[in-house]
Amino acid sequence: MQNIGLKDIAEIVDVSVTSVSKVLNGYPIRISNSKRTNIIETAERLGYKPNMVARGLKSRKTKSVGIVIPDMSTLFYPELLMALETWLSARGYQTFICNSEDDLEKEKSRIDALMSRSIDGLIVAPAAGDGNIPLFKQIQESRAPFLLLDRYYAGEGLNYIVTDNKSGAILGVNVLASMGASKLVYLGGSVRNQSLQDRLEGVYEGAARSSLHFDDAGVFLARPDRASIKATADRIFESCNEGAGVFLESNRYLMGLLDAAGERSLKIPNDLLVAGFDSFRPNITSAGDFAALGVIRRPIPIIKQDTEKMAELACEYLISGLVGGKNQNLQMMLPVQVING
Repeated sequence: MQNIGLKDIAEIVDVSVTSVSKVLNGYPIRISNSKRTNIIETAERLGYKPNMVARGLKSRKTKSVGIVIPDMSTLFYPELLMALETWLSARGYQTFICNSEDDLEKEKSRIDALMSRSIDGLIVAPAAGDGNIPLFKQIQESRAPFLLLDRYYAGEGLNYIVTDNKSGAILGVNVLASMGASKLVYLGGSVRNQSLQDRLEGVYEGAARSSLHFDDAGVFLARPDRASIKATADRIFESCNEGAGVFLESNRYLMGLLDAAGERSLKIPNDLLVAGFDSFRPNITSAGDFAALGVIRRPIPIIKQDTEKMAELACEYLISGLVGGKNQNLQMMLPVQVING
């Protein structure tokens, strides 16, 4: 479909492009009521839509916000993106969403692409690694509305809103202790970031407070694919005896754990105690997946992050900078909610 521009409307109505622009943008202009009406009706009939990028180059506002996230394979980021988009849309902002796939080079490329669109603000859940910290500092120092979300860099002075992952992990350990665990095993990802490290530190601290046995030998890290998780869970069951509670860094690791538990005829929570971060979305691709889910006899306790509050505060922070022209320093950690099985 051909894009209709101001020039097309001007030629049809037989007026200048400047006249069309002023009428459609509500600027004062000396023009007859019939010409004004003709311009508006012609624009509507042709389906004219303003070029938001071109408008932004003139007004320095495009009413758009870029969002870069590292992963779409769990429930957490889709929930967060939905909440962000809902909040921004209600305030007249469109969103451009990019997935960095937890890769620093792709993250930089996505950010460069968004900045080239003259976005008004930027939200980033950063990829693992610290290679783009100089870029983030450059963006923040330019006074463009910018915020890190869900992940952060300790001691770098960058603005962020994240979950209090350490406190959340301590609460999860308390749940496992109350269920009867005498020692802990930690199942997490081999690709690390500060938020995940906070969870691991929380498990160490929670175990010490609850007098549960937990040391480095109880930390098992896997790649995020199900086969790798299952292989790592096999190692857990080979090295641990009764009484161990499994803390899942994320419930993305649950299906692999269920595969390994099912092969040993273990049931949750009868034979195996499990608690972990975030909601669980089962990956059903075969009949065997139903058997894996049969391992669960009672809902697993989860440590739920407040995606709605995180999105609300992030959008309010960004919009305050867009309206007021300057963002205040912000480094905030949000509490979690434990939902018992």
